[in-house]
Amino acid sequence: MIRLIICPPLPLFLIANEFFDALPIRQEVKTGAEWQTRKVDYINNKLTWLPEGNNIRETSPASLAVMTRIAAHIQTCGGAALIIDYGYTGGEKGDSLQAMHKHAFTNPLENPGEADLTAHVDFDAFGKAAMKTGAQIFGAIEQGTFLKRMGAELRAAALCKNASTQQQKNILSALERITAPHQMGELFKVMAIISSKNPLSPAGF
Repeated sequence: MIRLIICPPLPLFLIANEFFDALPIRQEVKTGAEWQTRKVDYINNKLTWLPEGNNIRETSPASLAVMTRIAAHIQTCGGAALIIDYGYTGGEKGDSLQAMHKHAFTNPLENPGEADLTAHVDFDAFGKAAMKTGAQIFGAIEQGTFLKRMGAELRAAALCKNASTQQQKNILSALERITAPHQMGELFKVMAIISSKNPLSPAGF
């Protein structure tokens, strides 16, 4: 269960970077004409999925509850939220649950308690949840586009002017990593939430 902290009635300014991808998800598997909740069982001395199947859809009620709480607070008390995470727009994408153990991808059911479990964020669902509170949303747009609009390339160029050759390579490599489509620039998305009472639009969108 996600415990939502009660905030004082003051403006909230929030940056959530790779926060929502770590929240619990719910998966359903289509068996015949029905959707059944995907669960974990212990069979033959190992964890396994039940029911089995490849036709999977997933939701994250916990994420939507947190998003709704954030948006409702901002709509009532002011402030802004910037959500940065890897995820998708355009509807359901099926099974996105993944696990990392010792810097390598692994089966989510192996090494229980020791692997880092994550799932892709459904930004369309986030937007709908936020708008139901009356708040405004901007995005989601690709991280690469957002950072370039915010001047990431200009900042990198300025840093390179007084940097050594190796430092310049490091700066440009880091810029590529966070903006290039084949790295983090496309998979990661950015969404902003502000109150509908705020006439201004956030930069970058």
